[in-house]
Amino acid sequence: MDTTEKTLLGELPAYRRKHRTAAAAKCAPLTPGQRIADTVAATMGSWRFIIIQS
Repeated sequence: MDTTEKTLLGELPAYRRKHRTAAAAKCAPLTPGQRIADTVAATMGSWRFIIIQS
C-alpha cells in the first residue's frame, strides 16, 4: 500500500461518521410503534430465532 491509500483509509472512519450523523439528523424521530416494529423485525430475522424455531 502506498501512502495515499494509507491516508485515505485513515480518513475513512471520520468521513463515515460525519455522513452517518448528517443522515440521522435528516430523519424524523421514530414513533413508539416504529421502534417496536424494528425490534420485532430484528428478533424474528435473527439466526438465533430461526434456528430455535427450526
